[in-house]
Amino acid sequence: MKAGRDEYPHLPVNEFICMSIAKAAGLPVPDFWLSDNMELFVMRRFDVAADGARLGFEDFAALTRRQPELKYESSYEEIAGVIRRVVSAPYIATALEQLFDTVAVSCMVGNGDAHLKNFGVLYTHPAAGDVRMSPVYDLVCSTMYLPADALALRLGGSKAFAGSLRLLDFARLCNVADPAERLRRIEQAVMSTIEKQAYLLGEAPGLRRALELGLQRVSVPGPRFARR
Repeated sequence: MKAGRDEYPHLPVNEFICMSIAKAAGLPVPDFWLSDNMELFVMRRFDVAADGARLGFEDFAALTRRQPELKYESSYEEIAGVIRRVVSAPYIATALEQLFDTVAVSCMVGNGDAHLKNFGVLYTHPAAGDVRMSPVYDLVCSTMYLPADALALRLGGSKAFAGSLRLLDFARLCNVADPAERLRRIEQAVMSTIEKQAYLLGEAPGLRRALELGLQRVSVPGPRFARR
């Protein structure tokens, strides 16, 4: 359960909108809600199995042996490498696709907080052979508050929000077969959520404009391409 803070007004609405975009784009997300007064964002715990048993969870700061204060000192390429080493073989391809989609969504919604602690893996037991990526969580539009914000981690050697060309380069590293289609699906999810949640966006001044700028920044492959 999260509440807004004075320095980040309307944060619950912001996170609800961004998580709704991720859900509409087909990314795995936990169940989540916005309170009636729009002051609380509520998300169901994803580290508890249906029978109530606790699941193991490790974030990528721990998996890369970094202290929490170093959570911004890495790259999305490093996360891809850790996925190949840590995630169980049957889940690696899906995990890499999820990583690509999450980075692409972050670029398109202006999420500058996708750091190492905001990616994780789940498992029933370290020796069970079922290590897989956790659902997507902590997804916000940080450019609503910091218009000059950038990615939390490096991508292609840069923390600038990536356009489609740099994302397509990352897709090759992640062995994603259909990156252009995935980018188009995310673009459509942003546009449809903006349309469906017009009232909520009106309650969070600046959020709609920040999302629209993100759409311009990541020009989806087609007749033209965005800058790297």
